[in-house]
Amino acid sequence: MMDFHKTKACQNCTISVPLEKVHLYPLTLNGGQISNLILCEKCYLEKKSIQQQSKIQDEKPKKTKPIYMHYFCEQCKYRFRIDENKLGVSKSLSCPYCGKGDKLSCAK
Repeated sequence: MMDFHKTKACQNCTISVPLEKVHLYPLTLNGGQISNLILCEKCYLEKKSIQQQSKIQDEKPKKTKPIYMHYFCEQCKYRFRIDENKLGVSKSLSCPYCGKGDKLSCAK
């Protein structure tokens, strides 16, 4: 009786691999469709390590703790505070109540 071993070719390095050692690696195509690559163990581990390294690089930087500066609008007598880290980046220095920025003083 003959023993037939089923094998598949690795789609990365084209080595013939027994079916029990084949790894399926998910691959997203341009149209958003997901396909599986048939890989040997060596190629699978390489792709997986590359994917983990890219995830580490894609992590967002941690948010900085807000540093609040207290201001007083002399025109409308409104007290407010603004995060110093966001000042000039996403917020301009003006009163949130009346919108004027010319009569502001630092209050503490």
